[in-house]
Amino acid sequence: MSEELRPCAFCGHDEARVIVVDEVTDAGCEDATVPLYAASCPYCGASGPMALSEGEAVEAWNRRAERTCHMVDNGCELCCSECDCRHDYDDEPNYCHNCGARVVDEQ
Repeated sequence: MSEELRPCAFCGHDEARVIVVDEVTDAGCEDATVPLYAASCPYCGASGPMALSEGEAVEAWNRRAERTCHMVDNGCELCCSECDCRHDYDDEPNYCHNCGARVVDEQ
């Protein structure tokens, strides 16, 4: 039995679902594509990291709430302290859209 999705780490709703968010070209066949999956909350829009299978997307979503980061101001943009992903000043994220860590205030 596969692991069930936990409630959203940001808004608490328990109706998150795994969706296909993109497709990439299959390395073994240029004419074929492989779907990329991510868990997503329909209430607040939070989403987990992209994965190659639904199971991996569920694991990443469930693990995400355990990780936290803070946004570091490098003078012209905000960067995630965990993965160095760049965010716009207008973004003010609750989570990093790249690594899925929950953003907390710097202490």
